[in-house]
Amino acid sequence: DSSHYAGFKTCQCGEERGISTSFGAVVVTSSGQLKLYDAQWKELTISDAAPGDGKSLVLSTAGGILYGRGASPRDARHLDLPDGVKNTPYTNNLQTYVPYYYSAADGYGALGAVNTTFFRQGGKWPIVNGGGQFPAHYSKQGSRVTWSFEGAWEIYLMPAASLKAGTQAYYSLIGSPVVLPRYAFGFMASRWGWNDRAYIEDAIKRFRSDRYPIDAIIMDFEWFTTESDYSFSAAGKSSYQDFEFNPTTFPEPETQLATYRNDYDIRVGVIRKPRIGNSDTLRLIRGNHPDWLIEPVNGAALAHGRNLNMSQPDVREWYSSKLTDFLQKGISFWWNDEGESDYFT
Repeated sequence: DSSHYAGFKTCQCGEERGISTSFGAVVVTSSGQLKLYDAQWKELTISDAAPGDGKSLVLSTAGGILYGRGASPRDARHLDLPDGVKNTPYTNNLQTYVPYYYSAADGYGALGAVNTTFFRQGGKWPIVNGGGQFPAHYSKQGSRVTWSFEGAWEIYLMPAASLKAGTQAYYSLIGSPVVLPRYAFGFMASRWGWNDRAYIEDAIKRFRSDRYPIDAIIMDFEWFTTESDYSFSAAGKSSYQDFEFNPTTFPEPETQLATYRNDYDIRVGVIRKPRIGNSDTLRLIRGNHPDWLIEPVNGAALAHGRNLNMSQPDVREWYSSKLTDFLQKGISFWWNDEGESDYFT
C-alpha cells in the first residue's frame, strides 16, 4: 500500500542530486557531502565529505540539546548529552539508550540503524551489569555531531520544526506505542517469593479485605518451576521445567486464575526469561537448530549461551507456541525479564 510511504521525487539543483518530499529534501553534492533541507529548502544540516571507510558520518549542528537518547539512573535528570560523550545504544536492567535524537536547534530528527547486535560484558560505568548493545553510536562536539557504525548501516533523517513534529515523524517511522489496558496503570504487587497457592490467595484476600488498591500480581520463577537457573551451566538441568505450571503455586491453574480475576478483579502477570534451562530441550535445540541460541562472544554471554536468539523468526514462532496455552488458561501478561542478552530481546 503506497499510502504508507512518503511520496518523493528525484531532484537536481546544479551539481546537487537527491530526493525531495512534501516535508523536506536530502541531496548529495559533487564533493560527496550530504545536505538536509526542510520543506522551504532551508538547509538544516550538512555533512563532511563521506569518509572512505564507510563507518561514520559527521553532521553540522547549530548546538543545543539533542533530545531522545534514553537514560539511566546516572543521567536521568539531564536532558543533554555532554560534549564528547558517545551515546551508545544499550539496554539492561539499569538503562536504555537508543540510536535516535531530535535536534531543536537544527530542526530535524535522526535514527541510525545497523543489522547486528551483541552482548557486552559488564565493567565500568555505563556498562555495569552487561547487556545488549546496538552499534550505531553518536556524539556531539561543538558544531559537529558524529555518527559511527559497525557493519552495514542506514540513517533516517526527519525534517521537523518542533519536538512534537519530530516525535510524530519518529513514531510514523518506527510505529506508535501501544496503549496499555486500564488495569496496567494500577498498582501491581510484584515479588520473587510467592511460596504456594495458600500464600497467593491469602495475599489477594488481604488486599481486598483491607481495602488496599491492587489490579494485578506478578510472579517470578515460582510460577513455572521450583528453582532458579542462575547457577546452571551451559548444559542446563534435567529437573528444570521451562513451559509448565509449578504444581506448588498452581495446582489448578485455570480454576485459580479465573477465581482471581472474576472474584477479586486481580490479574496475574508472570515473568519469563528468554532462555532455556531444561537439559533435554537444550540438547534438541543444539542438535537441530544451533542458530536458535545466542553463542558467547569473546567468552561473554548471559546464562552460558542458553539464551534464545529472538532475531530468528523460527525461534519467535516456536517460543510463542509454547506460551499460547498459558494465555488460554488465564495468564494476563508477561514481564520479559533479563532480555539484555540482545538489544531487541
